Amino acid sequence: MKLNNDAVPATVEESVKMVTEALEPRDWEALRNSPPTEFYYSVGIWLRDHWSILEEGTILRNSFTALGVSHPDDVVGYLLAVISCRAKGLPFDQAYFVKSVQARLETKIGKPLK
Repeated sequence: MKLNNDAVPATVEESVKMVTEALEPRDWEALRNSPPTEFYYSVGIWLRDHWSILEEGTILRNSFTALGVSHPDDVVGYLLAVISCRAKGLPFDQAYFVKSVQARLETKIGKPLK
């Protein structure tokens, strides 16, 4: 994968586009044959670190928070899930992803999210 070190997306759509355009044929093949979690410690960490996903208040992070995906690991998980679905020719169910993230957080904190 050849991502531009100097380009940082501002929106969820832009981030998905940048990742999918950077994927090479061997990346698509790997994504087709593996779960998205396999790429967290490579692609995911790169995205987290280079796109300032750990920093609250950035334009990109706010874009994800508006969807209901606010934790940095969930932001990375969202991106990996989208590109994995595309590689496998499957639809990505954004609503399901967001609900599952929120349900996990509610279980963790022991009360409903606002």
